[in-house]
Amino acid sequence: MNNFCICTLTHHQDDRPLALKYTIDTFLNNWNGSSFEWFILVNVSNSKMDEVLEYIQSEYPDIKWNIHINNVNTGPGVGINKLNRLSKNYEYSLFIEGDWITIPNWVSGMSNEWVQNSIKLFEEYPELDQIQYRRYLDDTDDRQYEYTRMFINKNIKEVKFNGDTFLILHRGRYVNTPSMRRMSSFYEKEVFPLDEFYDDAGNPTEIKGNSDWGMSEINATKKKLNIALLEYGNFLHFENWFFKDDWNGWLEKEYGCDKVFKGKTPCKYGFITPNIFYCAACSLDEGIADIAQHNNRFIEYFLHHKKNPESTDIEVLNTINKYINNPTIKSIEDLDIKNKRKRFRENKK
Repeated sequence: MNNFCICTLTHHQDDRPLALKYTIDTFLNNWNGSSFEWFILVNVSNSKMDEVLEYIQSEYPDIKWNIHINNVNTGPGVGINKLNRLSKNYEYSLFIEGDWITIPNWVSGMSNEWVQNSIKLFEEYPELDQIQYRRYLDDTDDRQYEYTRMFINKNIKEVKFNGDTFLILHRGRYVNTPSMRRMSSFYEKEVFPLDEFYDDAGNPTEIKGNSDWGMSEINATKKKLNIALLEYGNFLHFENWFFKDDWNGWLEKEYGCDKVFKGKTPCKYGFITPNIFYCAACSLDEGIADIAQHNNRFIEYFLHHKKNPESTDIEVLNTINKYINNPTIKSIEDLDIKNKRKRFRENKK
């Protein structure tokens, strides 16, 4: 643990001060380890952000806080490069942008030492470059952020359990979402430093709303990295998580089927709020590597019926079941489809 730190990039706009507070509180409320150094870079601060920065230092005095504030918003590429320079003495860096929530270990099913076990994985597999931790909400989240691509064509090279379960992939790509990096290999493979973007006057241009926004991450995905995933993941995007820290409220919504796959995970793919009709397209004979097949079936047969306002729930279910061997949900009674769909829609509001 002497060779481990956390790096966090954030800025002052909108609800970022509140998001940063959630990022730090939820991580440290699930932390089981010794003190470490946490680097925070704020792209321009304000009074609300200053209050959060004062709060974390007072609330968590055992953490070695290393806080820096930029006078201008430099954007992600420049900001991450600066964080990397500040933390250059550490080999293992957990990068968490300041708008992510750590799922409690009792919900995610992770051990209390998933960080330590991540470092153990790096040490056992010296070719490994990055471990990713994002948890996906549902099939829409999957289609938007390409979760499925990790599992097609038998992309899971090895499943490794060392106190927590990790999926080592044949191929993967760089992301800015929560992940631990082996810093030496990121520089050896020229992923770092990330590309930086400026105008003719020297002003940073990788700012949301500009054409350069996100380009440092996009360019970095072109570099080949050896990737592993913490099974299912344990970080949710703050802006997209309706429940925040109300985990009992989430449990009451009864997402997924009646099975629990890990912790409180209601879906074998790890989705934490799966659409109930997506669950109706699930087969007991299929595993996580069959997610692409499941997705295609759901899109073709469910979304087709969804476009027809005269389709009844039982017609949708019967149509889907024609194309599934050993369906998870075999009847309208099993699904209680009307009530669960009502709860799903109420939550989306």
